Amino acid sequence: MSSHPKARLGLAGRQAMVSMIEREGSIRAGARAFNVSPATAKKWWDRHRSGEGLCDRSSRPHRSPRMLAAEEQERICEVRRHTGWGPRLIAGVVHRPHSTVHATLRRHGCSRRPRPRREEVRRY
Repeated sequence: MSSHPKARLGLAGRQAMVSMIEREGSIRAGARAFNVSPATAKKWWDRHRSGEGLCDRSSRPHRSPRMLAAEEQERICEVRRHTGWGPRLIAGVVHRPHSTVHATLRRHGCSRRPRPRREEVRRY
């Protein structure tokens, strides 16, 4: 994963700061040397010590408690496969908002119909 574009420290800077904190023994000194807050230095120091690494984490939530159940998502995809309808018509059948139906179809890769096969071009 790439670093945030406005991040003060890239991967190399984080590694250098952590190695400085190991040498100096002071998180504040490492933070001051790399021009970041002590809280940021401590965050990267704790991640390094726990073995988690110095790469950025994903911002995706660990769980989505409000997401539709797998059976409901499968039902939406099944209606799509059998009828070929769009999200608004499917929403009326499954009694869900069309935005939820569209997100489900997109997540499962069936939001767009496959393109029909085109005839081979004949060149003279």
